[in-house]
Amino acid sequence: MRYGFSELAAPYHDAEYDRWSCHALVHYGSSMWDVVREAGHAPGELDGMIRGGPNAYGSFSELVRRFCGRPGKLDVRGHTTAVELIAPVAVRFDRERANSAPERATLVVWAAADIFVAKAELGWTVGATGQPCRHGSIELRECRWVPDGEAVRAEVDVPIRKGDSFATSFIAIEGRCVDCMPLLLAEAGGNVRIKAHSAIDLGLERFREHLQPDRPHKSKEFEAAVGLLFFFLGFHVDPVGAQVGLRDPVDHLAHAPGSSVVFAIECTVGSVDAGGKVGKLVARSRRMGRELAESEVVAVLATAKPRDDLSGAEVEKAARDGVVVLAREDLRELWDAAQDGETSSQVVRRLRELRLGGKRRARKPDS
Repeated sequence: MRYGFSELAAPYHDAEYDRWSCHALVHYGSSMWDVVREAGHAPGELDGMIRGGPNAYGSFSELVRRFCGRPGKLDVRGHTTAVELIAPVAVRFDRERANSAPERATLVVWAAADIFVAKAELGWTVGATGQPCRHGSIELRECRWVPDGEAVRAEVDVPIRKGDSFATSFIAIEGRCVDCMPLLLAEAGGNVRIKAHSAIDLGLERFREHLQPDRPHKSKEFEAAVGLLFFFLGFHVDPVGAQVGLRDPVDHLAHAPGSSVVFAIECTVGSVDAGGKVGKLVARSRRMGRELAESEVVAVLATAKPRDDLSGAEVEKAARDGVVVLAREDLRELWDAAQDGETSSQVVRRLRELRLGGKRRARKPDS
């Protein structure tokens, strides 16, 4: 049988099973068409037979995905039969949770089980263009591992010096690299989304003007800037409110990659509850929550007004309903966080803390 080692981060990586790096033994046989015909079936009717069976599946490809975990589409006419023995080397980086600060880069590693980290080592190369690089490493079994769903997770801090612009990290097990991750450092202006946008909006002048307007009267511009801010923070942003013909949507849906969290965002340049905004937002987010039973839908109301200009009663009403209110100062802090390289997972924690703090203040009796 043909043997191969499939490294997750290799540029030539083309493994069908791409959750982890793996050892693979593969043997090919006759065409699927011939095998199905020898079983006494008509290959062209195979999908229909599977759909009409006592335990129905949508197609032959779907059946294979369900039982084998193989993501690639299979066509009876175009593929040969194969025997595949896959041995995963189940340690990898969590790219969405990596972040950097002036003194260190924090890397997040996860593994399918403790046994996989027994002989695993994390190494790194840090430096700046034109300067000698520095190297370091740590045995992953020495890290503190905590449960993370069906896997375990650990954090590793890589020391950074002033002037460093890049860090490349590697996970190796018994001499084989199983994952590799480059990381642009915060001090080097590593947020590629901000850098790309600033190539068009020079100096981000329009974005800054619309996010923190001197005279908050341009609601559409403010709404677009809030969506762009969450995009800079690493979220996948759906500006659903801009789509014509929808009935009373929120302004944005912001999904945190690698998680089940979705922010339902409403924007206003006026008071928090103008036109019953809080009640409408709560109703929309709860309706979404029922539709997305496996996701956490968080209602967010962003306002261009400073917190001191907001009605205390309206803010408390929003807090009681679990709405995160982002005032002008909060948006400024999020913009600073985006420039400092804060990740979407860190922002999720930040907004959860704001929501929890708001609920506590709303419950506090008057003195």
